[in-house]
Amino acid sequence: MALAEAGRLAAAEQAFSRSLALDPVAETRTNLANVLLRQGEVEAALLHFAQALVDDPDLAEARYGLGAWRMMTRGRRCRRYGRSKMR
Repeated sequence: MALAEAGRLAAAEQAFSRSLALDPVAETRTNLANVLLRQGEVEAALLHFAQALVDDPDLAEARYGLGAWRMMTRGRRCRRYGRSKMR
């Protein structure tokens, strides 16, 4: 995470991807998803959050990542379907 915190997102993405190739751990996948989100790669990030939850259903950070995305896009989804609120 030090690379990501320093703003070196491309290097962080590469490091997390290499780590996943060696040992696919849910926490690493979540870290990669967070980096991808910061780079604007939403679809890839969501896939990694979802896979992290398959690997570890209790991983709070992955649940938070998916939940935050859902909350951020809630209004756009409502407008797309002609509703003022999702129920």
